[in-house]
Amino acid sequence: DKSQNKTDNIDVSGYDGIFSSLSIDDKYIWMKSENTNNTDYILRANRDTLKISDSIELAGNEGVSHIRKLEDGNYMIEKYIMDDDEVTSFYMSIYDEELNEISDCMFFEKSQLENGVSFKGYTVDTDGCYYTLYSDENENVNMYKYNSDGSLLFEKENVTADMEGVLYGAFIDRNGSPVIYTHLEEAGNIYNFNVFDADTGEISQRYEAELKGEQTSLCLMMVDSSKTEEYDFAYISEGIIFGYRFEEEENIVVANLDKYGNENLEYNSVAVCENLLLASGCDLSDMESGVFL
Repeated sequence: DKSQNKTDNIDVSGYDGIFSSLSIDDKYIWMKSENTNNTDYILRANRDTLKISDSIELAGNEGVSHIRKLEDGNYMIEKYIMDDDEVTSFYMSIYDEELNEISDCMFFEKSQLENGVSFKGYTVDTDGCYYTLYSDENENVNMYKYNSDGSLLFEKENVTADMEGVLYGAFIDRNGSPVIYTHLEEAGNIYNFNVFDADTGEISQRYEAELKGEQTSLCLMMVDSSKTEEYDFAYISEGIIFGYRFEEEENIVVANLDKYGNENLEYNSVAVCENLLLASGCDLSDMESGVFL
């Protein structure tokens, strides 16, 4: 909280194992609990009471990557299936306020891949439309856009033809546009960002950005674009969250998480809501103490 920085403890009685932050909205804090009685859960804690109010039990090979609140009050939960330490499918499920599952939609399944085609990633916008990236046997990357019902809206071939470096992923910027970013290993922390028109799939802007830190991890790319309206994207590096603006070519310190831990505290996930930020991590010098939220 920019006006009053403080640390709160969430009561996770009844759950143990490894915790990580997933999302935060106007009512709830969402977390994942791994290995509670050999079962993984999505946990929802009330922001007023700081107690767990609801949970969703995950199947043995099921994981969760992101949760977002939709404009109609329902929740979209992005999940994936693991098989022998490999992701074999991605899908999203819609839940109502009481966490009753309303619908689900598969947007990647490994069994559909053939002739050297590989799945390269995805990103989802605030309307529930999702973009998937696939490469063919020649490493040409194609982008597909679907609506929340799974209907194909457009297909663009070889979208990385003029991009230098290795494809790192995709995210939605503050304007709701999909962005694909690449990285040249020999260029240090310089990344290339390619912004696409959300309606046509054509490239509208290209940017090059030098990011901070020796081991940069762009772990905030998946937050809702409305949550980073001051910046084109945000990322965490060595305990500091930076916001970046393409036009100004600026890395701006949003929060220094090291102020709330110590030099041994390593953060593994961050979520944002309005002017609040939720971070989770573990103390590498005292792993038995668990994960801090």
